[in-house]
Amino acid sequence: MKNLLLILFLCLSTHQLQAGETVTAQGMSFFEPGREAIARDKGGAKCVDAIWTDLRSQLTRIWEEEFYSQRKIDLIVKNVPSHARALEIANTFKSDVSNVVGAELIQFSKKGAEYGLSYEGWPEHMVNELQMSYFKNHYFETVLEEISGNRITIRIKNR
Repeated sequence: MKNLLLILFLCLSTHQLQAGETVTAQGMSFFEPGREAIARDKGGAKCVDAIWTDLRSQLTRIWEEEFYSQRKIDLIVKNVPSHARALEIANTFKSDVSNVVGAELIQFSKKGAEYGLSYEGWPEHMVNELQMSYFKNHYFETVLEEISGNRITIRIKNR
């Protein structure tokens, strides 16, 4: 029993859940007892080295799929003066805003216009494009009032 060798086992495991997918990577390292500090330092580094390439490629793939996936965005635009102008704005979104695949005027009222957009990208990127100088100078200037998930509320700024 004197020669019984105990081994310190260090394991690093990561799990990333994103849009119904699971990314898993694991790494292990073994060390003799009494060397816990070395195990933590070197073992942790070995574990990360063992899993990083695989984990990075899986996370990158999922991020790219999420970034470029087409999503439905509910866009509310306030200060739209008329129904005709609301229709023009829908055509502007379709033709001149990057990654907008489709734009449909859902409702128009005194409060504003509500649009259903099909957009390839994150809602924040669409808002950024609407606030860029080329868009402001050519069409209209917008002010972001709220963004919550895929629902965006903007207001057309009076010139």
